[in-house]
Amino acid sequence: MHPRFANRVFTDSEREAIRDSWSLLWLHWAAKEAAYKAFKRINTALVFLPKRFQFDIDTATVSTPTGTGHCRWSVNGDFVHVGCTTGRCSDLMQLRSWTAQIVEDKERVQAKEHSMCARQLAILKVAQALDLSEQDLRISNNRKGAWSSIPFLEVKGRPLEYPISLSHDGRFVSCSLRL
Repeated sequence: MHPRFANRVFTDSEREAIRDSWSLLWLHWAAKEAAYKAFKRINTALVFLPKRFQFDIDTATVSTPTGTGHCRWSVNGDFVHVGCTTGRCSDLMQLRSWTAQIVEDKERVQAKEHSMCARQLAILKVAQALDLSEQDLRISNNRKGAWSSIPFLEVKGRPLEYPISLSHDGRFVSCSLRL
């Protein structure tokens, strides 16, 4: 881990917890990102300044300028995925997450295509979870005629109140949904 990056992104206690572990580094980073995505829905003026989001692995929480989020994660040799809720710890029981590997041809898939893969994964899994047809679901960033950086789920053209989060990095895409 480059010291300048570590000093800019992680607090002293986080750097101590991470030490030289790549999996812990990415776990801390993913927890901060997940908390940002969750709290951005509450506070649209929230800015992602990673050092202001402190992850505590022992309590599975992230302290943010807006509040404290509760996290759940999975780590394996290929990816780290973190889900975060803005409410009670018990809200994690309603959080569903899915991760899939992108099967790529010889040429690298463009980031735009990764985003589409994450949306397709979300539609497939949400349709299964809610016992709906995939054709009835759509993920949109256009809410009431205005573009939003926060995606939302529509069923038959009507927005649902289920917060959805999409992510992609490298060969993997993931989505989380609180039912």
